Amino acid sequence: MLEEYYEVLRARLNEKRYEHSLNVAKQASCLAKKYGADVKKAEIAGLLHDVTKQTDEQEQLQLISDAGMRLSDLELENKKLWHAVSGMAFLKTKLNIVDEDILNAIRYHTTGRAGMSLLEKIVFVADMTTVDRTSLEAKKVRRVVQEDLDKAVCLTAIFSMEWLIERKAVVAPDTLCAYNDNVKAFN
Repeated sequence: MLEEYYEVLRARLNEKRYEHSLNVAKQASCLAKKYGADVKKAEIAGLLHDVTKQTDEQEQLQLISDAGMRLSDLELENKKLWHAVSGMAFLKTKLNIVDEDILNAIRYHTTGRAGMSLLEKIVFVADMTTVDRTSLEAKKVRRVVQEDLDKAVCLTAIFSMEWLIERKAVVAPDTLCAYNDNVKAFN
């Protein structure tokens, strides 16, 4: 099964994005082992999280429509969020993945949300903490996740919001909700 997913990614992503996906799968697997999540699901979700990241806009919209899904108004205006929704749609319609936890891990890997499952948290943080992420923020979250996953989720949301605010970009309400839902880890 994983071999098929590697082939799908090779066909859809450039080398840098493909390597990033492999790194996220590896990091998600490690975090799943550490925090008691399903390692296979973590590997699959980490591997496929960006499957439509380099897909053209029309194809993304078609994937979303074919899956019976729709983008919110905020998502429609922020094309960088599309790949999370179209990725979930791709998994449903092209790869026949029906596991809701994997699908939601893909759907919310960019924004997070309140009430994330363990797998969702792992993929959200794994995307930030792979070896190919070299920012000071990524290094800080990488240290924190070794001690507390909820703190790492909170910091990932903080750094995401700060990055967006510095660029005068819209912050997805789900990201603020992910922060609010996990900030109690610091108390």
